Amino acid sequence: RTDSIPAAYARMSGSLYYYDTTSIKNLTNAGYPEGRFFVSESGGALTADGPEGLEAGLRTLLTLEGRAKLRSSQKKNFKLPDDWNTAPKIVRYLENIVRGEI
Repeated sequence: RTDSIPAAYARMSGSLYYYDTTSIKNLTNAGYPEGRFFVSESGGALTADGPEGLEAGLRTLLTLEGRAKLRSSQKKNFKLPDDWNTAPKIVRYLENIVRGEI
């Protein structure tokens, strides 16, 4: 498990994830539940369902208040790890799997 990748991705400023029938189909085929991307669904990015949502999302991101609200959501929902060196954690996790402890 590595917390650094989603946390870093979810901290991108100005993130807006656009859902349309194609993106939902592709995400569903890739194994994402209901064709929704976990980062945007967990507060790491704004979401836009269709053209109206895209326009509203862009308007939000063009304001200081909108960007601050998104940043607050990102900080709340995607905590940064204390240590960005996640390799030892991954190795320990894999070792536990091999030992049958997980």
